[in-house]
Amino acid sequence: MHIALYPGCFDPIHKQHFKITKTVCQEFSFLKEIWVLINENSQEKKILTPFSQRLKMLEIIFSKHQKIKIYPKPISFYTTVLVQKLKKQYPNYNFYLVLGSDQINRLDEWANAENLSNLVTFICVSREGHPINKKILQKYSILEMKRLSINNFNSNEIKRGWNWKNLDLQIQKYIIKHSLYFDNILTSQIKNAERIQHCYNVVELTQTLMKRFDLSAKKSEFYLAALFHDITKEWSVKQHQTFLIKHNLKVNKIEKLPKAVWHSFTSAYFVKKELQITESIIFDTIKYHTTARDNFSDFSKIVFIADKLELEKKDPFFNKARELLKNNSTSLDILFKETLHAVVEKLNNQKKPLTINTKKACKAYLQNNLHNA
Repeated sequence: MHIALYPGCFDPIHKQHFKITKTVCQEFSFLKEIWVLINENSQEKKILTPFSQRLKMLEIIFSKHQKIKIYPKPISFYTTVLVQKLKKQYPNYNFYLVLGSDQINRLDEWANAENLSNLVTFICVSREGHPINKKILQKYSILEMKRLSINNFNSNEIKRGWNWKNLDLQIQKYIIKHSLYFDNILTSQIKNAERIQHCYNVVELTQTLMKRFDLSAKKSEFYLAALFHDITKEWSVKQHQTFLIKHNLKVNKIEKLPKAVWHSFTSAYFVKKELQITESIIFDTIKYHTTARDNFSDFSKIVFIADKLELEKKDPFFNKARELLKNNSTSLDILFKETLHAVVEKLNNQKKPLTINTKKACKAYLQNNLHNA
């Protein structure tokens, strides 16, 4: 029986992983099965999710594929040792090891590579920028995949919040439901410790207010919007502009806004374009968390309030709003209006212009009480 072994961290599994297994099945039809092996640790990557969750994500993807089996235990030893164990357990099986061309080219650096080559035949997946070394081809028994060449995308990008288009929709939903990688995404984009803590404080206060005002929302919705509302806060002007150009968004539209609110715009689109999270309530909540707007949802009002009143913020302009926050009998409507009023007062005091959306919010909620706006 011919069995292909496909080891990896799968933290998380993405579309290229699936494409590799599917193409291996098609191109090497003599294979009875492909065994997907989950590495417990990695010398090259930091593992962020436990084995149980990576296993579950693999099960979601491969449950309907009869030829693809998931090895039920984490692999915690070198590949050679693993194959030796499998050979003892299945002496009549012929094993094939699926590796990228970048790994194939480094075989001579592996411990016991020659011993491993006596136990398996290598299946090489061509990786962009890593043509197979001809000396390696001559030295080891290697089958080259002809139908597939993969780019240099890897799961580290996903863990930093980029290119979630490379995730299967079911995996994306699982990640969001269990809030996987969120902390890593936040700290990849924001380096200032106080800013990071602010984001967590906004999450905490948002959750408190959701319960106080008896609002039903999926945990993922409030957590995402509250945690990532400032995700692009530390970007330079050039980073904002480059991001907008990348996604065919109008740069001149953001350039008309005060720079202090640019991050609201790009943070909303970061979540929508990079994380592929398109729920309008999340998008609108992030986009208008600095300015507010008319027709503001109750959930968006709560994140707006939490951003201004979280415990570590001591801005005196919000003292009255803070006192109202302490009173559990204060309605959401009153608390929001006082917070919005304080924002306007602060901007007027600093002689800064109000955005169009803030003016619309004032007209809708403060009876056009704009003072000198």
